[in-house]
Amino acid sequence: MADSEKQGEFSTGPFYIEEGCCLLCGVPESMAPELFFTGDETCHFLRQPRAAAEIEKTIEAMLSSEVDCIRYAGHDSAILRRLGEADLAPLADDPEVRQYRPVARDRVTFSLRSSPLLSLSSRDLAMAFRTYLQSKGRYTIVPSLLRRRRVTFAWFRRSFHSVEFSGEGERRLALLYPNRAHILQGLGSTVEAWLMTDAQAEDVEWHSKDSQRTGKPGSSRPF
Repeated sequence: MADSEKQGEFSTGPFYIEEGCCLLCGVPESMAPELFFTGDETCHFLRQPRAAAEIEKTIEAMLSSEVDCIRYAGHDSAILRRLGEADLAPLADDPEVRQYRPVARDRVTFSLRSSPLLSLSSRDLAMAFRTYLQSKGRYTIVPSLLRRRRVTFAWFRRSFHSVEFSGEGERRLALLYPNRAHILQGLGSTVEAWLMTDAQAEDVEWHSKDSQRTGKPGSSRPF
């Protein structure tokens, strides 16, 4: 449907698309078609996100789109905190976002109470994650040799990252090792997708090194 046919339905509000920025990548619409529409020349908000889950989808689209066209002009402190901690402060117009520093959530604890993976060792769990990656057909995976609790893989050229599993029984831990700090979000999203699908994980909590050390509550999302 052309822009001219949809005109009048587009939403204006605190979340907006920067004028002249969009490359028509289609990523926001593919992630949240109820919120975004890709027209002939740019993408648009069909409506502003309202529920918490919709705001999370919008922030994930901000993280995933090819260029930084989705911006936030509002002043909600909770949203500003989320943007700051997700290293998206440059996409918020309110300078108050600068008080919130990026948080590197590079470890995740999770339970396998109702999963068929419950009885697996950490090595077996790493193998299950390896099998998941192989099924996607888009990853280069390093053969496991001595460090069998660790899975090392790349999705772009030879830019390799690792995930290492520990723990036994119900509660498990996975540590993420991106080869560059800005890759952590993509690595976290890959692990999260596996946890929510094949692993059928429960009580998932993403932590930074500091939050785990001090016993602070974790986040339900990796960013």
